Amino acid sequence: MINLAISLALGAAVALGLRLAAFNWIAVLVPGTLVFVGAFILLGRRSLNRLQALFAAVQEDLQSLSPQAKEIERRARVERAVKTLESGLPIGKWQFLVESEIHGQIGVIKYLFKDYDGAKASLTKANPRNFMAHAMLGALAYQAKDYAASKANFENAV
Repeated sequence: MINLAISLALGAAVALGLRLAAFNWIAVLVPGTLVFVGAFILLGRRSLNRLQALFAAVQEDLQSLSPQAKEIERRARVERAVKTLESGLPIGKWQFLVESEIHGQIGVIKYLFKDYDGAKASLTKANPRNFMAHAMLGALAYQAKDYAASKANFENAV
């Protein structure tokens, strides 16, 4: 959202600057719009790169976990991965849909490591377009024998 505000401010500044330079409104709108779109794309890429680095760190940490690892080590790795993902939540103030995507990833990790209560709390905050999160919510509802909610979540996933 901050990216949008910055982009709008830059586009408006360019448009206002050109208008003060005695250009007509049509000549002002095109450069202002181009600056707005360009700034929004560049700022969005910056947020995406930060998010990708965060996901890569979590992936590396979880992939290095041995199948023969003890339960204490597994829980510690999962908690470290969740903390790493939660450290990326401030990126959500900069770009739309980032916060819900991070919550979806946290829910998926918790579900895979059988922390079903924590998974449900995170998966309900996930992006509605995240099909994996809705499929896991459907599976949790099915395990709780709430078949109507299970069917609804699976339909949303599809």
